[in-house]
Amino acid sequence: MTFQQSLDRYPLAEVETRIAAKRPADVEAALAAAQLGLDDFMALLSPAAAAYLEPLAQRAHRLTVQRFGKTILMYAPLYLSNECTNGCRYCGFNARNTVPRRTLALDEIAAEAQVLHERGFRHLLLVTGEAPHAADTAYLAGWDKRVYAVDLTTGKLRWCFQAERGVTCPLVLVNRASQSQSTRFVETSMGYRSK
Repeated sequence: MTFQQSLDRYPLAEVETRIAAKRPADVEAALAAAQLGLDDFMALLSPAAAAYLEPLAQRAHRLTVQRFGKTILMYAPLYLSNECTNGCRYCGFNARNTVPRRTLALDEIAAEAQVLHERGFRHLLLVTGEAPHAADTAYLAGWDKRVYAVDLTTGKLRWCFQAERGVTCPLVLVNRASQSQSTRFVETSMGYRSK
């Protein structure tokens, strides 16, 4: 199912009506919820949430620190493909944009990753449009064998071309369809630290 097909399951007029109907009590319930659902998300997007920006920011900060610690990581984007079947207006990969389309070969991905590594980047953000004909699961699974290897002495994941020891290996995220914050992010490889 494409991102557009997922969006089409929610009629825009109905979603707008449901968001507009949210009240302060709905926002307060969403802020207090341990696990957020679709109705909670709608409450936090509603006009009623405008008065709750500070508590919302505080909750977001707590969750960020809980999940990531007090760390700032720099990710270098590695554009694997700009081919896409969706027509998201906010996205440069929009299928209706008349730009040349390209999908990197696995050797090109490895070469680009090596350049980024040589420039000091240890974390990559893989970016691709949502185009199963160009960047399917096998393609996405194949790139990491060219960029990463398992260090047989430690059993930890390392950059294939990494000569030095004791460096942090990357946490890699695949950003499908766009670089928008609303896009789903899928972890494809966990970060490991070599000792």
